[in-house]
Amino acid sequence: METATVNTKVKWSIDTSHSEIGFIVKQVMIAKVKGLFNDFGATVFMEGKDFTTSAIDFWIDPESIYTGDENRDERLKGADFFDVRDHREITFKGKGLERGDDFRHYTLNGELNMKGIVNPIKLDVEFVGEMQDTRGNHRIGFYINGKLDRKNWNLSWSKLLDSGGVLVSDEIFIHCKFQLIQVED
Repeated sequence: METATVNTKVKWSIDTSHSEIGFIVKQVMIAKVKGLFNDFGATVFMEGKDFTTSAIDFWIDPESIYTGDENRDERLKGADFFDVRDHREITFKGKGLERGDDFRHYTLNGELNMKGIVNPIKLDVEFVGEMQDTRGNHRIGFYINGKLDRKNWNLSWSKLLDSGGVLVSDEIFIHCKFQLIQVED
């Protein structure tokens, strides 16, 4: 397998057909609703194979949300949530990863922009491996998990339940899997 040398800027792009952006939110305090975004992309630059030097530029089209319920998806696209008419992209900018206890675990700090509101976010990253595929492409894989408080991005709609609690939890769990392909310049 041919790899880049250290101190060489390497460009990677996301293989969207082998990647997934998902989330989970608690509904009526007992059920979990899962969702996905189907239209997204990313470009990553790093020095050689040093993940800690990563510069990440990632975007999601919030109109591509899919929860398995068309009515809920349309509500989520509206002004109470993602307001896709006025906000066409969700973006994430990350710079490098902090190495964890071993070579597979990292913490990714970055800025998440939703609805024009930018807040810092911290994500847990697991490097799952690298491989050369059958077409000769160099690939690397990651799992990314984290959580956020949706109110920090003005995604605050909910209702109080007669039995106590709220219809939609403020805490959102993020779970992603990514395959990146090295791009030859």
